[in-house]
Amino acid sequence: MQSDPALLASFLLLLPLVLPGQPQLVRNVLNSMDENGTFQCVVHLPNNSIFLQQLDQLQSTLQELISKYEQELSRVTNASLTLKLLVDSARQSFHALREEVDILEGQLSECEREKEQEQSSRHPGLPLAPGSCAHGGLQKVSRPLVVKLNWRGLSSKAGAWGRDSAPSPASSLYWVAPLRADGRYFDYYRLHKSYGDLVLLKHYEQWKMGYGDGSGNTVYKNFMYFNYYGTRDMAKVDLSSNTLVLRRPLPGATYNNRFSYAFAPWTDIDFTGDEKGLWVLYATEESKGNLVVSLLNDSTLEVE
Repeated sequence: MQSDPALLASFLLLLPLVLPGQPQLVRNVLNSMDENGTFQCVVHLPNNSIFLQQLDQLQSTLQELISKYEQELSRVTNASLTLKLLVDSARQSFHALREEVDILEGQLSECEREKEQEQSSRHPGLPLAPGSCAHGGLQKVSRPLVVKLNWRGLSSKAGAWGRDSAPSPASSLYWVAPLRADGRYFDYYRLHKSYGDLVLLKHYEQWKMGYGDGSGNTVYKNFMYFNYYGTRDMAKVDLSSNTLVLRRPLPGATYNNRFSYAFAPWTDIDFTGDEKGLWVLYATEESKGNLVVSLLNDSTLEVE
């Protein structure tokens, strides 16, 4: 092997310095130069199995660290891609929702305009008074609308509310009579001066009854009518003073949830009013649970 003598000498001097603190790789170096200036070197490597094991362990640890790094890098990359997809999806969903809201708002505005035009064409002039039947027959029945949760909250899901059902009532009071959480017992009611006050839960009078049964209440000519608790009796309360002024049994009427409405338990006796007077809806054993509708004398509560 032809080589620069100075370079080879430097290489031989560096060999013992490999891996400080570890057993030397080169144990003995013999060299000679022939007449042509060619060096001949013999290097004896030590047979150190401990060092080789440490080297293998170091290489294995290095491979393990590289593998973990690649796994973590892959997870971070996947998480970044997932987050980007979620952001893009949320942005698209928001835009789609915004478009749907705009469409619904447009449809609502159009519906309100059509309703106003229809009402103005049918009844030009002043709006009809409450209880008037000049608007003609029933046009349609809409789905229930949530106006306001009653003041007792979600625990009181049953009850009744409205305004005086008599034609042209002297009072514009709205009343709310939620039942207790058991869906049966009626003990409190509130009176509001207007529909706006009812929605905002302000300007009200709250009264305690303590003996109502079910949600068949109604208000007619400033009196509240309801089923007296645990009986077939009809009760009449003066709203001006919260005074029970009359209590009379309804002949033959079943009670205590015997033939109540399918989706309104404990409403065995149901009151309502219109331009013809005060009505009561109930069932009897003779009617085998079929509905009976009777007109009442609102002064005496006798069936007419």
